[in-house]
Amino acid sequence: LVDAASLIFLITFGTVNFIAYQQKVKNRMICLIGAAGCLIAILLSSYQQLMDRPIPLIVILTLIVLTVIGRPYLLRNMKE
Repeated sequence: LVDAASLIFLITFGTVNFIAYQQKVKNRMICLIGAAGCLIAILLSSYQQLMDRPIPLIVILTLIVLTVIGRPYLLRNMKE
């Protein structure tokens, strides 16, 4: 559970850093370095979780895929 929560935190923090980089905040390079660091940590953490406990990782990935696919579908149907 702790590993999965750490992975979710890394995804959130990396996303916030990347959005800040895109919004052209004052210290863009720090945001880019933070996003890249999170990406590396996400990859390493995912690999470690896949080797040790694959079920929580599969659940997280399934939720991410459902969000990416399901959100546009729901938004499109809500407009009708």
